[in-house]
Order: sequence, then structure tokens, then C-alpha cells
Amino acid sequence: MEDRIKHSFHYIKNNDYKTVIVTGAFGGVTIQGLIDMNVFTDRVVIPRKIINEISSQIPHSTEVERDERDGSVREVQVGLLMDVNTAKTLIDWLQANINAIEKIRSESKSESKGE
Repeated sequence: MEDRIKHSFHYIKNNDYKTVIVTGAFGGVTIQGLIDMNVFTDRVVIPRKIINEISSQIPHSTEVERDERDGSVREVQVGLLMDVNTAKTLIDWLQANINAIEKIRSESKSESKGE
């Protein structure tokens, strides 16, 4: 017969903890056989510098020059390294949450149709 014990896991946030929206990921497999997943957020470009003209006659300033990149920014938020077992556990966790959201959406559509 298998011996079972209860064990508590305490979740403590690291000092660098933050919540970010993830719009994609980039990565691959390291030479050590770990999965390297770098999650990023797509966002608009924030100018490096804006020059405004200010006049005592006009209550607001007028932009006259802008220094910025073209295109969009993919801001890499964090890199995640994991082994295959952790990746499989993460897949299961994600799929369970996807299923929960799809069930809620399906029930919501049924209720709105009066079924």
C-alpha cells in the first residue's frame, strides 16, 4: 500500500513579480534539452523624444518634431526555461483553463439565444 502525506505549498511573490499581458512567445530548445520560452507583449512605439513649441500666447504646446522607431515593438517580458515534464504540466493547465473559458462562452451564448 502506498504511503500518502499532505504537503502545503506556500506561494510567495518574488520582489520582481509583476503581471503582464502576453501576446506571443519566441524560443526553442537549449543545448541542455530545456525549453526556452520568451514571452512578449506587442505594443505601439513610444517615441524616444518629442520636441514641442511653447508659446505664451497659446495655452497648449504644439509638437514640431518626433524621434521614434518605425513599426511596432515586441517587448520581451520574461524568459522561461523548463524541462519537458514541466512543459507538459503547463500544457495541461492551459488546456484546462481554455476549456473552462470556452464552456463559459458557450453557456453565455446559449443563454443569450434563450435556449
